[in-house]
Amino acid sequence: MRDAYEENTYAESIVLGIQNCRVLVMIVSENAARFHDVSNEIALAFKQNKPIVPFIIRESDYALEQQHYLIRTAPIYAYSNFEKGLEILAEKITEAGS
Repeated sequence: MRDAYEENTYAESIVLGIQNCRVLVMIVSENAARFHDVSNEIALAFKQNKPIVPFIIRESDYALEQQHYLIRTAPIYAYSNFEKGLEILAEKITEAGS
């Protein structure tokens, strides 16, 4: 994505990336829960009716504002079996693209 939107600001690139994606994969870790920008990206995808797939790489809780948007998603718990998590993620992305 960085090369495709290098003439834009970082924020513009994020918005364009979300507008042009079929599915938003949220990599969930303790760091993701702390960054307000992640919550903004989730809200933007939600507003555009994009499927959101939380891909959880470390056991952690969503930030409260993230919980609002992610309550009805089907997260992938990859921290116990990363390879299996990637397989499931690939299936979900393929389904979203159909």
